[in-house]
Amino acid sequence: MGGVVNLNAPQADETNQCRTPGNGLRARLVAALAAVQHPVRLDILERRLKKPRNEITAALSALVTAGDVRRIEKGLYEATPQGRERANKRVVSGPRKPHSGPGKQRTGTFRARLWKVLRIARKLPLSELVMLARDDADKNPETNARAYLNALEKAGYVHRFPQRQPYDGSTSNGFARWGILKDTGPKPPVFNPDKKTLRDPNTGETLDLAGGDA
Repeated sequence: MGGVVNLNAPQADETNQCRTPGNGLRARLVAALAAVQHPVRLDILERRLKKPRNEITAALSALVTAGDVRRIEKGLYEATPQGRERANKRVVSGPRKPHSGPGKQRTGTFRARLWKVLRIARKLPLSELVMLARDDADKNPETNARAYLNALEKAGYVHRFPQRQPYDGSTSNGFARWGILKDTGPKPPVFNPDKKTLRDPNTGETLDLAGGDA
């Protein structure tokens, strides 16, 4: 989401960045937005990329002009099909230089990072939870997140709010938000899909989720 997407490589050619996202902030923005299926708010992109808002908005404006990003409404953006295609080509070819510096991979599993984001944010749409939790090497993070959140919901740890957060997109009526209900501690509950159980290392409790598919 081959090679690993290098979101932190130094910028190689500023003049061609809109046309061919390679290195630099514009490439990182396209890759980040293409990694999720729904629009993402500007403040989430700031937290993900750790760049000043003025730099991010300038890069997004250039990407909108280039046709790689679509502005849904003020402060809300998504990758276009063209942007997703460019990002996928970048993934296939891989980075030109070793991954280093501030973009190094974070420790822990994706689900551990997702649990941490949930505990901090308390309530966010799926795409933004994934955006904040994912590493460049994580494969199918949205699918992984859905399976984990569904298991947590069955166990009563999280809640999917029925009222969707709206936006002006023409292809969707908005996106659902997930909120934490049962925060038992920093260690992420472990879902076993084969046994259909959820073990909470904070309490030592193991819950049986066999009553339905998680």
